[in-house]
Amino acid sequence: MLIVATGNQTTVGGFYQMMSGWNIVSPNKCFVTYPTTSGFTLNLYKDIAKLDTGDLILRDKDYAVVPVTGVSKSKTDGVFQISAALSLEKSPYYLQNKSGFWKICTEMFFGQFSDLMEGVTIDLSANALGQLSQEPALNLMYDGSAKQIRFESTSVVKTVSMYSLAGTLMGNWKIDQLNGGVSIVGVTSGVYVLKFALNKGSVVKKIMLTN
Repeated sequence: MLIVATGNQTTVGGFYQMMSGWNIVSPNKCFVTYPTTSGFTLNLYKDIAKLDTGDLILRDKDYAVVPVTGVSKSKTDGVFQISAALSLEKSPYYLQNKSGFWKICTEMFFGQFSDLMEGVTIDLSANALGQLSQEPALNLMYDGSAKQIRFESTSVVKTVSMYSLAGTLMGNWKIDQLNGGVSIVGVTSGVYVLKFALNKGSVVKKIMLTN
C-alpha cells in the first residue's frame, strides 16, 4: 500500500510519501477471561464462524511455542474456549492468529491516545494459583418490555460496565448486591459487552439487545 499526501501547492508545497509492505487485514479487538492452567476464554468483539487449533499461535514468556490442544465455540457470539497446558512459571503468554484476512488485536491506551496491537496477552501470574480455576456463576436475562438487563450471581456484583463492540463505554452502574438490573433506555439494538466486577473476581458477558 502506497500513501501520498500533497500540499495544495499554493500555501503548502511538496508531498509526503509512505509505503507499507504489510498485508491489509481487518482488526478484531479481543480480551481474555478466566485464565487457568488448562486454558482460557477468548472474547472477540466481532464474531467469526470457526476457529481451529491450527489457526492460533500461542507462545510463553520465552517466546517458545505452546501447543493449543483444543478450541470450542460458545453459544455466545465471538466467545471461544481455548485449551492449552499453561503454567505460572511460563506466564505471561501471548496469542496470535495466522489469518491473512483478520488479526486478533488488543487496544492499548497511551494517555488520551490509543492504538491497536496485534495479539493478546494471557497473564496467569495476576491471580493466585488456587483462584485460577474459580469462575463465579452469573446469569443474564434481557427484559425488553422493561428496558432492563437483569442478572443473578453467586458472588456480590460490585459494578456493571457496558460497552459497545467498538469499545465505547455505554454506562457504568454501582450495584453491591447478588441480583438486580440495569436500565438500557435509549440504547439501540445490537450486541454489547457487559463487564461485572464481583466481590470475587470478574465476569464478562455478551448480550444482544432488540427493540
